[in-house]
Amino acid sequence: MDSRRLTSTATKLAVTCFTTCIIVLFAAPIYAQDVGTLDTCRYEPSATIWQLDSDADSMFSIELWAWTDVDIKGTSLGFKLTTSTGGGLGLDDSLIAVDTFIFSPETDTLPFVVFTRSVLDQNAYPGSADWGYNGYSVGLLSTESIIFRKNEPTKIGDLYLKILDPSSVSDTFEIAIDSSFFPPAGSFKFSPAAGTGYSPQFVDAIITVQRSICVDSDGDGYGDPGHPENDCPEDNCPFIFNPDQEDADSDGIGDSCDVCPNHPENDCCNPPAGNEPPAITSDTTISVKPGEMFTYTATATDPNCDGTELTVSIENYPSWCNVALPQINGTAECDYSDTSFTVIAFDGDLAESLTVAITIDKSNQPPIISSPGDTITVPNHTQFAYFPTVVDPDDTIHTITYITIPHWCSVRNDSVIGVAPDTVFTEALTVTASDYCNADTLSFVVLINLCGDTDNSGAVDVDDVVFLINFIFGGGPAPDPYERGDVNCNGWIDIDDVVYLIQYIFGGGPSPCADCQ
Repeated sequence: MDSRRLTSTATKLAVTCFTTCIIVLFAAPIYAQDVGTLDTCRYEPSATIWQLDSDADSMFSIELWAWTDVDIKGTSLGFKLTTSTGGGLGLDDSLIAVDTFIFSPETDTLPFVVFTRSVLDQNAYPGSADWGYNGYSVGLLSTESIIFRKNEPTKIGDLYLKILDPSSVSDTFEIAIDSSFFPPAGSFKFSPAAGTGYSPQFVDAIITVQRSICVDSDGDGYGDPGHPENDCPEDNCPFIFNPDQEDADSDGIGDSCDVCPNHPENDCCNPPAGNEPPAITSDTTISVKPGEMFTYTATATDPNCDGTELTVSIENYPSWCNVALPQINGTAECDYSDTSFTVIAFDGDLAESLTVAITIDKSNQPPIISSPGDTITVPNHTQFAYFPTVVDPDDTIHTITYITIPHWCSVRNDSVIGVAPDTVFTEALTVTASDYCNADTLSFVVLINLCGDTDNSGAVDVDDVVFLINFIFGGGPAPDPYERGDVNCNGWIDIDDVVYLIQYIFGGGPSPCADCQ
């Protein structure tokens, strides 16, 4: 035997159960020995009923007794569990666990070591799923004292069975518990001394499992109507806990649910003479803003009673609305038209209706993008950034969309950014700002100002020097924009700008100043 699986005292396994109640049924042990059999090992009772009425009944125990003709110092007891409905994944066999074995208190003083193994422990025994049954193994070994004395019936302990999911097992089936070869523990065996052992006679146990079915929403022991599979009586008030099922007027409606518990015809709220219709008390109109969900709650009263017997319904409502009585809700879009729905209150005899008007609020004003001007001039080699300034009296949140931007720019976090290149480009920037229903679009020109490009050729060269000389001395046209000719940025155009530009082009002088606009 593997010494790693031995402990110094009788092992009492800690069990994690989903029930706090263990039902233990047993009968007086039977000690009569079979004729011609050396000794006998028995479960008690040999036949009994395991009644499942609730999850609290998911645990069941049976006693294990030993009777022997000789003194016993060691045992290897393997047990298997089979069901009359068969085994396999999802069947009754796979839903029942041999949960643990609790040794009898009488064994606490015996100097033996013990091991237990479970077929269900596939982590410890990876091949256990292929052994063909659900089982448990108990082993006891004493090197000093006798465990079972001859002719003395001895209770070894209680074997506990657990149904893992009581709602999934069959309504009724049988469990047979018998001895078994249990790898790796070996054969079912008693050992009088070291090196000896034999298989005793085992009297098997039959347990009949019966499951009660009761769909019971309020948990009072009486089943909901409409469930023919129920084994429990039908509840006269299925959604209110009323285990006494009192029904003073014998009308089939429990007093806990009966608006008129002392009137079989339920006429206290709708008297045969003088009944008045209910009155709808909720609003007759609602205003809905596009993009915002509205919720309307229908309410009504009954002049003859407290209103609890009223049935409120909502009909003829638009397709974009949802109804979860007594409420209706929905979200309108900008192009939706005014509409309505109908509230109906019924007391079982008379009804009242109300048409509720839905007005779509179309007062929203569009946003306006502030214009920076028709043209924005950006000096070459400078950083350009643009974010629209939006004025909107109704909304603070807008969707910014850029339709066109200069090719040397990109959009980041609703802003247009970029560094102006050395080449003159004139490109449009078009932006749209939208609220839920309206939008405004603005377009302007972004012009790269190449300082020193006086003739607007897209480059700075000798032609620009000639252009400046012609402007200063020959009465030629001025640079456009004028500032492009002020290459030394002293505020005006003169011969110094011609000299500055010649030195830049032919003498390796400094570039036209960065502030040239």
